[in-house]
Amino acid sequence: MGIKRSKNAQWWKDQEQLGFVFERAFHPFENVHRNTKQRDAVGVLRQLDVGIIEKGKRSVRAFVEIQKRAVKVGIEDFGNWIYKMQTLKAKELIALSEAGFTQPVFKHVKELHPRSVRLARIYQVEDGRIENPLTEFMGVLGAVENKWGFAAVFYQTDKNEVSSMSISPEDKVFDHPSGPSLSLMDFIRHFKVDWENSQFHALTCDLEEGFSWRGNVLRRLMLCVEYRRKISKAKNIFYAYEEEYPVKHRRGICVVSDFMIGDNRAIMEIVAVPTQDDVLLSGQVSFDTDSSTTQTTS
Repeated sequence: MGIKRSKNAQWWKDQEQLGFVFERAFHPFENVHRNTKQRDAVGVLRQLDVGIIEKGKRSVRAFVEIQKRAVKVGIEDFGNWIYKMQTLKAKELIALSEAGFTQPVFKHVKELHPRSVRLARIYQVEDGRIENPLTEFMGVLGAVENKWGFAAVFYQTDKNEVSSMSISPEDKVFDHPSGPSLSLMDFIRHFKVDWENSQFHALTCDLEEGFSWRGNVLRRLMLCVEYRRKISKAKNIFYAYEEEYPVKHRRGICVVSDFMIGDNRAIMEIVAVPTQDDVLLSGQVSFDTDSSTTQTTS
């Protein structure tokens, strides 16, 4: 399930969006919905920042209340959320706050709601490090310099024999008695192809007399070429999901990479959730389109 967002919106600065991304990673097999509405016990529609809905039912198993303020969540706001949980007959309330929670909130949770309330914070961090197991996620780095990939390369000799070859695109392995040796990329640069319109091209290159490779006199090269759009202007932002109650620990990291692929803007999000022995990953890539929304793949 993708997130609908405007073309230039920095959605990761929205706590509700981040909360949804994290909770979806924590509950991969449940119905997790952002900004949804459900009816309570008396039929009144209640808005949920994030709702976890029972499969095959219309009831709320859990919901997330998200607050981004400079002050900690106090007992008044918390009391309203508890009332919502009771009238929705939800089994769990997850409260997320960037600033944290006051001590009275912790006291009420510990004494009155120890098994039905989870308290957590989402905040920006400097890197994507997870301590246990020790892992660090870097996001999209730098630029991909090699734009070209050769899915298949065939050659035809002067005896009309056809065979395949496996060589590096920049290796200058094609010899000619009257000039310098050339590489596959040297041949590619002479083709006038609109590479932006298609990623794969089947090309035939008729060679002038005299070219050879490993003792074979060549007449023709047949190439299946992939154009890889250059990745550039990468920017990575890291967010931590810190559980405050019942057990204080860093439950997950979200790495958001904002970058360019060719002339198009893309955003990749990866959520890393550490387990006892491993790190579970989930994510998606979104591409800007002309319709001011994004297409998302998971």
